[in-house]
This record gives sequence, C-alpha cells and structure tokens, in this order.
Amino acid sequence: MGRMIRLAEVLSVAGCSEATLWRWERAGLFPRRRRIGLRAVAWDSEEVEEWRRTRPLCSTATVGEVGEVRAAL
Repeated sequence: MGRMIRLAEVLSVAGCSEATLWRWERAGLFPRRRRIGLRAVAWDSEEVEEWRRTRPLCSTATVGEVGEVRAAL
C-alpha cells in the first residue's frame, strides 16, 4: 500500500468532478476510497497511479459513444 491521498489530489490526478469520481467508483472504474477516520476518506496512491497509467492518453470516442457510456453509468 502506498501513501494515502485526499480528495483534492485525487481530483487533480483524475481530472474530473467529485460526482464523476463517485460514479466511476460505483461502476468499478476507479479505485475505492478508504475510511481513515470518522469523517475522512483517502485513496491508496499506488492504486490511483495504476489507474492513471491504464487510462488512454486521449479519447477517440464520438459524441454518441460518450453519451452511451454515460447512460451505462
């Protein structure tokens, strides 16, 4: 397990909104957050980095395909 990173850093790495991150987690497309305190969560930096390495550098999806992916989530 790597160091634990908080939401602001995860959002910076993922390049998405908090709501999108939550949907990705629920769909199994992003590593799950872990509770580190009563009101605090964080992500394993190694898991987030592995996710980042496996993402395509850019999207070649058409607008219709993006809509279909969003509808599936």
